[in-house]
Amino acid sequence: VCFHSDVDDDWIKDYMKSQRFVYLPSNTTMDKLTGIIADAIKKNEGGECEAQKVGGPSTSGKKTLLLVDDSGFALRTIKSLIGDKYNVRMVTSGLDAITVIHQKKPDLILLDYQMPMFDGKQTMEKIKEIEWAQDIPIVFVTSVKDKEHIKAVLDLKPAGYLLKPVDGDRLLQTIEGIIGK
Repeated sequence: VCFHSDVDDDWIKDYMKSQRFVYLPSNTTMDKLTGIIADAIKKNEGGECEAQKVGGPSTSGKKTLLLVDDSGFALRTIKSLIGDKYNVRMVTSGLDAITVIHQKKPDLILLDYQMPMFDGKQTMEKIKEIEWAQDIPIVFVTSVKDKEHIKAVLDLKPAGYLLKPVDGDRLLQTIEGIIGK
């Protein structure tokens, strides 16, 4: 996706389209952007997706977890609790999570709820729109504990919902219960 100011020259627009760029006017809304990204992902699903090619088993024998949280402190804390047992990839946004999933399909995603741009619920919805990624278990690890937000997330059927600060033993038990050791 190319973020670009308004361009009036048709040849530039045609070039960008031919090179897998997408023209985004300066007034593009977040809803429009997520639609464009979802369409691009769907177009890439026909046949072999890039993530399916590179997303095979880890060479270390460890399963791969994707941590998604906008807090570097939370990412480092969770990684310190599980990093010895699993390959851990970390990103700070829902959009980055979708990009990483296309690079290597993780065995499980640990997802924060409160993040800018895409919150955890929106991120999970976008992941579940990707046909080959629908089976990735997602566990929310978040400080959001009000009933309305929890119900909205539970309606999406995540594999788990843990409150921060997360207990290391409880986190490992949850992960092992979902994907094994």
